[in-house]
Amino acid sequence: MQKSKRRQGITIIVLVAVILVVGLLFFVDFQTTNGSTISADSGSTSSTKNSLDKALSRSSNLGINNLSENKTKSLHDQNAKLLKNHYIGAYIGVSNSQIKFSGQIGYSNVASKNRFALNSSFLVGDNYQMIVNNAVLLKLASSKKIELDKSLASYLGTKSSLLGKTTIKDLMLNENNFVIQKSELKRLSISVKDLKRLKKSSRSKSNEISANEILKCILISHVEKTTYNKAIENLIVTPMGLANSSVVVNRITNLNDVRSYKYILNDGIPVQSKELNIKNLYKQKYLLRMSISDIALFTNNTFNGKYFSKKYLNLFKKTVSNIDVSDHTDNEFVIQSKGNGQYLTIDTNRNGTKFFIVLTNFKNKKLSDRKVAADFYSLLS
Repeated sequence: MQKSKRRQGITIIVLVAVILVVGLLFFVDFQTTNGSTISADSGSTSSTKNSLDKALSRSSNLGINNLSENKTKSLHDQNAKLLKNHYIGAYIGVSNSQIKFSGQIGYSNVASKNRFALNSSFLVGDNYQMIVNNAVLLKLASSKKIELDKSLASYLGTKSSLLGKTTIKDLMLNENNFVIQKSELKRLSISVKDLKRLKKSSRSKSNEISANEILKCILISHVEKTTYNKAIENLIVTPMGLANSSVVVNRITNLNDVRSYKYILNDGIPVQSKELNIKNLYKQKYLLRMSISDIALFTNNTFNGKYFSKKYLNLFKKTVSNIDVSDHTDNEFVIQSKGNGQYLTIDTNRNGTKFFIVLTNFKNKKLSDRKVAADFYSLLS
């Protein structure tokens, strides 16, 4: 009996010891795993500071503040100024691939009560689309698919006198101006067939608009042997990991597509109550939508020469100088772009390491977008 009890006691002791050992091993394993997770998060945070795309992917919300205490007060003052003037729009400030601050006031879509977010998709307008198209052409030149000093006619396979000896570089620098009648926009196919709708002119009449960007779209599409929409997807969206950029090709609108609004006062206060009816928007087949985060990524990757060969960086910045409204300062570009009731302003240093972006779908008549950009850009210094 005593031996039996002794065996039971030993068995119990062994079981307890095994349980303690297993428990200890589990505890150590948990602590190690937990510790490595914290370490990984810490490392991720560190790398995020040097990677704008990761920073932007962590959240879709605006309202970030990574400024010092002193500059936070200035940020609050600037926001108060926006509210006082009933400014409506969204903004983001970036420095050294870090989001320093962002914010929003108003609606991107009143009907659905959508407020502006990082993924709100704007119509970027002709000037910014010029930057996009020029960057794409430099990307094609970097991969030896085109030569910038060759004539447009040699690529588009036409003997028409319209293009003459105009080179791709000439087109990028607006050395020649091509126009199209507004009534012809809905007939565009963004192909060589559209050349018959264009003409060369030193200035646009009231019933015409510049067709230089349309011609670039045709060239990009023709060289890539696909639609302009697909070319943008292949050359920009996929390589850069953009999430909300596309060419308008049909009537379908996404929930995050920004709508445009007329300037209307209610008891003296500007309100977003009347949506602009943008007729035949989808029929033009070349207008570009980009989200706030995608514009930030594209701006960052092009102005620092990461997207195309750095040997083309000076040419790229020369093309930007054509639309710069900063009075050609040595350190800064101010880019303004508008179209279909939506407005984009970017204030950036020359190498793209520091920039401020503001977008609106409701033009403010008391506070200019350029003034907003200048005031907020100063917080990045």
